[in-house]
Amino acid sequence: EPEEQEFSKAHSILKPILVSQIEETSLEGAEAVHVSCIGFAGYTRMRSNTEMGLQSPQKSSLLQAGSDFSAETLAQGFESFSEAAQQLQAYYQQFEEKVATLNEQIAYKNQELEQNLREKDRAQNYLSNILEGSAVGILVTDLDGRITSANRMASQLIGMPVEDLLQTPFREVLPLEVTSWNDGEGVQRQVREHELNHFREGTASLTLNLSITSMSGANDETLGWIVNLQDITELKHLEAEAERKNRLTGMGEMAANVAHQIRNPLGSIELFTSLLQQEMPSERAQTLLQHLSAAAQSMNQTVSNFLEYTQPQPLLLTGVADLQEVLQESLRFLRQLVEYNNIRVHTDLHAQVLMVQGSEERLRQVFRNLLLNAVQAMVESGDLHLSSCERTITDAETLAAFGQEARNRTALPVVEVVIADTGSGMAPEVLEQAFEPFFSTQELGAGLGLAIVRNILEAHGAVIAIDSTPDSGTRVTVRIPQPASACDS
Repeated sequence: EPEEQEFSKAHSILKPILVSQIEETSLEGAEAVHVSCIGFAGYTRMRSNTEMGLQSPQKSSLLQAGSDFSAETLAQGFESFSEAAQQLQAYYQQFEEKVATLNEQIAYKNQELEQNLREKDRAQNYLSNILEGSAVGILVTDLDGRITSANRMASQLIGMPVEDLLQTPFREVLPLEVTSWNDGEGVQRQVREHELNHFREGTASLTLNLSITSMSGANDETLGWIVNLQDITELKHLEAEAERKNRLTGMGEMAANVAHQIRNPLGSIELFTSLLQQEMPSERAQTLLQHLSAAAQSMNQTVSNFLEYTQPQPLLLTGVADLQEVLQESLRFLRQLVEYNNIRVHTDLHAQVLMVQGSEERLRQVFRNLLLNAVQAMVESGDLHLSSCERTITDAETLAAFGQEARNRTALPVVEVVIADTGSGMAPEVLEQAFEPFFSTQELGAGLGLAIVRNILEAHGAVIAIDSTPDSGTRVTVRIPQPASACDS
């Protein structure tokens, strides 16, 4: 029984394999394989039993099992079996060749894929370096306005780390919506330009120019928005300065002609007034002539101020000025007016740096004008405070006011002069126009004093700031950069 089971198992395994390989040749071939399997199995069993010493009846039984097939049929079966085995071997060889070919193709495709991945990584790194090295801030948002990408410059301009910018709604970073827009006539625009002032905590405010474009996909569908940020703060300052200089150029040309025509008769008035004072000794005549002379001098001073503002003389800043002496002399110049108005003067001049680079005459003009304004703001009486000290400016917004003098610096040593009064003060709308030319709150004022003061201080690399409250007084702060030699010492 075990031998019968082995026979059945071999037959069931060999037959489908061999038949499937040669059934395309002929039906007879398949039948021959079937016969060969049975005959080969019976022959094998007979030899095995004979070698094991079986009795004659058992031999006869086995031989009878194989006698159903003729020798010719059995030979055909073996021949078909051999051919099928050869075909199977050929098919197996072809299969191995195809597998080898496929392995080569797979290896080649793997090399191509690795090469493409390396090129993709290089391209990604290349574009990333360009993005991070750009002098323009770049933000990318999705359709909902959430930031999905940001470069280093955008982080610096906005004042937030890149990690904090990601997935943050754009409107929470800058007060602007990034959505579809049109030109008012229903036509959608490709690029949107916008300017805004951005205030960063602890640093100077910036004027940013935003250029917003849509980001399109392969089918021209909108995937999000690309926002370019550019710092145009310095550009705006230059534009304002250029506009002011253009205005001054036109005014200067007019002032030269007007001053020439006014000063000639003023000179004549001064001359004739002095002659009349000699010929008319009466007290009343002398009083009238003094008023006439004072009016002529005032008009001449107005013309001089106008020329000074519109056609300022170039400053030679190679010299040095004794700031302590300038302040003391300016106080002496106004002593009579101070005593007449019953004003108490308090000085606190503790600056150790006495010498600053610049023109002593022009600085004297600056502080005379500022002290005169303080005295005139106190009608009957009051207190005038004048102080000086050294200070190091580290605040970014204050440093930005010094322009080129403080570029790329984190600290700037200055001499600080403060002039404070207890006068009438200025309203906010008046304070905004304090440095505008021809703006004055005094009836006889030309409105050029503070404008000239600012021009002179800017030429010295200095800045001026005014704080004022109505009915509480005014505080003027002047900061002049210290000479390099003083800083080194």
